[in-house]
Amino acid sequence: MPEAVDIVHGVVAYSCALFASITVGINLIVIQILKNKRFKQNFFYTIYKIGCSIDIVAMVGNHTGALLPSRGWFLPFFLSSTLPGRVWLTTRTRILAVEVQISFG
Repeated sequence: MPEAVDIVHGVVAYSCALFASITVGINLIVIQILKNKRFKQNFFYTIYKIGCSIDIVAMVGNHTGALLPSRGWFLPFFLSSTLPGRVWLTTRTRILAVEVQISFG
């Protein structure tokens, strides 16, 4: 029975990673399209760009911080010390702040 649970967990995890990577690609394309001057005048599109940026950061953060260690990828790196978690949290927060500033600019 535990092997069946591991198989189901792996299928779900990898399919979610596939959908997340597709979504990140689509969001990057949408952000590139919305950088056009025509879309900068409307506040709705600014909010949409911010939402896309937050989605990208959240998906990358969730899959890097949760999916990779749960499947055994880079496990020694994540377990080596408390430093990777702090570095990832700080980097993720700074990236989010920069993306929000870029969306408003």
